[in-house]
Amino acid sequence: MGTGEHEEVFEACASECSPPLESRPPLKLLGDMPAALPRVGARAEQAQQDEKALIIHIVKDFSKRAMSGTSISTLDPQTGELQAGVFLLSKDMRMLVVQAPGRPDLTCKLDAIQSITWGYETWPGLPHNFAEKLEDGLLQRLVLVQLAEDAIYIIESTVERAEWTVTALCVLCSYHAKNKGADVVDATDGPDGTAPSSENAS
Repeated sequence: MGTGEHEEVFEACASECSPPLESRPPLKLLGDMPAALPRVGARAEQAQQDEKALIIHIVKDFSKRAMSGTSISTLDPQTGELQAGVFLLSKDMRMLVVQAPGRPDLTCKLDAIQSITWGYETWPGLPHNFAEKLEDGLLQRLVLVQLAEDAIYIIESTVERAEWTVTALCVLCSYHAKNKGADVVDATDGPDGTAPSSENAS
């Protein structure tokens, strides 16, 4: 099952992108246009359509690579040591999984995420022994997914990819929070929306 079957979800995500999270990504992530200028008439409508198209593109790109499994770095939740890992999104786009050698998978439902921060904004939420081990370049690419009792650490390959990951996760979290009863599981998938194999991680 690829991202093509989720076109309606992508459209709905773009229309409902007001994540009820503590740290929604800055709007500047969705374009470089100054926010201070008022938009009227056709210009306003075109700007809205452009923003919606960009949101859909970001969520599609994120979903495509995450469903296949994409290589990342992560932090050991106990020691803060840097580890190679794989980031996965379940085929129903409801479950987030981070895998790393020698430890159990870290799994969470998107509608259970309490906040998402990235870059320097993650610093206040990091345990001291974690923060002191992170070089500046790693910190800029860090995405912190905060749950009720746990945290998931995703270090992307570039700052731009980290920005897109935060944007896509916030949009998907918002969608699932508003549509908890909706069923977007493909008939070929299990009812639990099990995440795919990471054999083709890139």
